[in-house]
Amino acid sequence: MKKQTLIACLLCLLLGCVTAGHSKKKGTVILGQSGIMIPEYGLTVGVRYAPELEQLVPGYQVITIALTNNSLNQIRMDPLNDEWVVQTKSKKVKAINNLSLDNPQAWLRLPEEKRDIMEYPFQVPIGYTQTFDIFVKDSHPISQFNAINYTNAATGLTFKILNTR
Repeated sequence: MKKQTLIACLLCLLLGCVTAGHSKKKGTVILGQSGIMIPEYGLTVGVRYAPELEQLVPGYQVITIALTNNSLNQIRMDPLNDEWVVQTKSKKVKAINNLSLDNPQAWLRLPEEKRDIMEYPFQVPIGYTQTFDIFVKDSHPISQFNAINYTNAATGLTFKILNTR
C-alpha cells in the first residue's frame, strides 16, 4: 500500500470520514438525527421547518436544510434527480428541491437575494456547510414532520434524518 493511501485511510478512520467509493450498497438507508454528524459519512444534515417563510413563497411550506460536509470528498448534488421526502405521522410527501424548475413563476417572484440563498446547490465542498430550502405544497400539513429522507442521486444512498424539533 502506498504511503499516501495509508495516511489517507488512517485520517479517514480517525475523522470518521468516508470516500465517495464507500462500500455500502445503493438502496441502503442511513439513519441520522437533525444536526448530529453521521460519523461514517462525515455528513451532518440539519432540518428546520420555517413557517415564517410561507409568506415569502405563497402556496408552499418551506424547510431549511443545512448540509455540512466533514468528509474527504465533495458531495455532489443533483437538482433534477436528488429526492427529498418529508415524513409526517400519517404520510410521506415528496418535496420540491428546485422550485425554479417546478414553478418558475413563483421562483421569479422571489427577490434575487432570497433566490441566491434558497437555491439548491450542485455540490457541498469539503469542510463547508451549504444552506438551502426545499418546498412542499401547502395542501400537505408538514409542520410536525417526523423525518426527512434524502436520496443522493450520485451515490444512490438514502439518509433518513429524524427531526428533533
